[in-house]
Amino acid sequence: MLALFVLIAISHISCALPSNETKRTESLIILDTGVGHRSTPVTRWRTSIRSLTNRGANSTVLAQFGPESNATFLQEPINGYSLAYSPSTSSLFSATGQGIVRTSLDGTESKVILTDHDGGMGQIMSLFVAEKDKKIYFGTLYEGLIKKANFDGTDIEVVRNVSQGLNYGIAPSYAPACFYPNGIAVDEERGFLYWSAAKGDNDGSIRRAPLQLSDQDHTQILVTGINMPGQIRIVGDSLLWAERGRWNNLPTAIKYLDRNLNRIPAPLPSSTAPALLALPTGTLVSSAQNKLFFEKDYTGEQQMLSIQSFVMYHGDVESTLWFVVQSSGRTVFGKLVEVHWRGSGDSRGPAFEVLNSNTTDIGVPVGLEYVR
Repeated sequence: MLALFVLIAISHISCALPSNETKRTESLIILDTGVGHRSTPVTRWRTSIRSLTNRGANSTVLAQFGPESNATFLQEPINGYSLAYSPSTSSLFSATGQGIVRTSLDGTESKVILTDHDGGMGQIMSLFVAEKDKKIYFGTLYEGLIKKANFDGTDIEVVRNVSQGLNYGIAPSYAPACFYPNGIAVDEERGFLYWSAAKGDNDGSIRRAPLQLSDQDHTQILVTGINMPGQIRIVGDSLLWAERGRWNNLPTAIKYLDRNLNRIPAPLPSSTAPALLALPTGTLVSSAQNKLFFEKDYTGEQQMLSIQSFVMYHGDVESTLWFVVQSSGRTVFGKLVEVHWRGSGDSRGPAFEVLNSNTTDIGVPVGLEYVR
């Protein structure tokens, strides 16, 4: 509980109960990866972006991506991986099997601005919008690179190689990155790039490096031993990330760095290798806290729904966290969840509310953004 108190303090999350705040026009945007032939009993549909109210109601499909099925051939969804929102341009960026698709907030003006071929061989797994720099940052699976481009997909640049080497043990003609950036966050104020280095069970890490490149390796390893790290967000002076977990024995969670970002030591000027800091962490949300993370498929086998994406809003009275969980095995499950914190001192903890668990409303969610 001490760690949770620290996060609340540095993120300026109020302990007060909700009051009648000024009404806001707000919505939640979901990137739905789509439903294919493996899933029952839900009928298949294409990859899409959807809009709901901040209470999970009035689901609207804004745009669909990929080819449509017809009477003679059923298409598989092209899949979605990450969603990013640009307030300055009122645009949404979706990482899909086609590449990065840019749309307006209402789903119109849909355009593929960058394909997997343009971004490098392999899927684009992560996105981040740098508003001041007017750049979209993206991470590739096969290459293990972080790149950036203009909002229209032009002027692609390699920002950093985060692959930690190539894996030559699969096949002579196929050597993917040992690790890939499954989440990206750019701190334009402090001048740092953060990413989650993902590979498999308990060998992921959270890392950062200065945005300004140099001849020295100024990478800092903030946290190690993470189970399948995903999305990263900077909230105030705190760093949060999702851990997707695996099955029932490895929990899914949203965790945070138990250290104010301003208090992390700067990289040494003469660094020649990544510096291991091993900073303390805390757990904000975990599947151990609530049964909403578990469902039984049509065979009766229990499935754990993993956290795919989250977003936090700081209001005048308190802060609200939303996250989406899903499992797309033999039976499709998807849920949109809202979290507030109740109590005080050691008794303070998260209060969960499932806003929507209808997969026909929210799809199979892999990305989430808050728009107001």
